[in-house]
Amino acid sequence: MLVEALWDSIASDPEQVGFPEHHKSILEERLQTLDEDTASGKSGDEVRGNK
Repeated sequence: MLVEALWDSIASDPEQVGFPEHHKSILEERLQTLDEDTASGKSGDEVRGNK
C-alpha cells in the first residue's frame, strides 16, 4: 500500500507538490489555444462515444 500512502500524502497538501516551470508554460499555452479555438476538438461525450 505504498502507492496509497504516497497519494494520501500528496492529496493532503497539494500546494507542497512542486512541478517544473516548463509544465506551467505548456499548460498556459494549451489553455490559451483552447480559449482561442473553441470550434475544434471533441466533447467528453464524443470521445467516450456517447454522442
